[in-house]
Amino acid sequence: MAPRLSLPLAVLTTSAVILAQTKPVVREKLGAVTGEFKIHSYDLNARDTQRPIWSGGALVTFEKNGTANPVIHVFAENGLDSPTVFSIPRAESIQISQIAHAEDGAVALVGGTTDSQRHRAGFVSLIAPDRQSATTIRMSGYYRPVMVTVGVDGTIWTAGWESRDAAGYMKDPDAHVIRRFDRSGKMVGSFLPTRSLSPATRESVMAGFGFMVSSSSKIGWMAHGGSYYEIPVNGGKIAEFPSVPLHGKGEALTGLAMTENGRVYSSTSHFAGEDFPHGVYADPDSADPT
Repeated sequence: MAPRLSLPLAVLTTSAVILAQTKPVVREKLGAVTGEFKIHSYDLNARDTQRPIWSGGALVTFEKNGTANPVIHVFAENGLDSPTVFSIPRAESIQISQIAHAEDGAVALVGGTTDSQRHRAGFVSLIAPDRQSATTIRMSGYYRPVMVTVGVDGTIWTAGWESRDAAGYMKDPDAHVIRRFDRSGKMVGSFLPTRSLSPATRESVMAGFGFMVSSSSKIGWMAHGGSYYEIPVNGGKIAEFPSVPLHGKGEALTGLAMTENGRVYSSTSHFAGEDFPHGVYADPDSADPT
């Protein structure tokens, strides 16, 4: 069992940093050797598991979502899994919205918690590369982050929504959707007021439907059915691009990727009966001029 460390409670301008516990898990791996290839297969609970995504050089997902102890899975390039139990003090339920892997091996999580008194709060967590500890940023006010990526410089970028009341009924049109945190938990930037987004984009943000990606020069963000945005990491004008073409209500955005030179790829799936055709779209105009 990993040691449980104690961190002082630090109240910051925008958040509070608390300790989140992690515990590595040993899972039985079913393996088969075929020719020169070793195949690893894993049995995950699909009902409470996020669709695995490629992020920061690893395939990441989670299971047992909505419990006090969700399990984080990171699959390296060799196919081996390194699962970790994640918890936050006093949280009876942890609802992870999205997960991202950093180039140094750290794992970022965003979502919301509920305690025994039914108090709710948004959070951003960063699990250390050695999986022995995690830092959690408890959001001040009523900001709920639902999408996340980790920049090359290690800063954490989130997309989310904020309300003016605890119940979440009165959405704040002036709150910024995109926020940037350093690894100590301090917010170092915020972008895109909610009122500047299209109705479709706002609805997708509140539902948590979308993706964030990063390169050394910019952050990419797209919500389902909404515009695609690029935010320069070192300042500059935010660029807005049209959404990928979706063919009817049955088609959904299922992935977003950005290469180091700024090329962007998105994938969609169309759920029509038993047919699941996929589309992949590339944006040739979204490349760094350098």
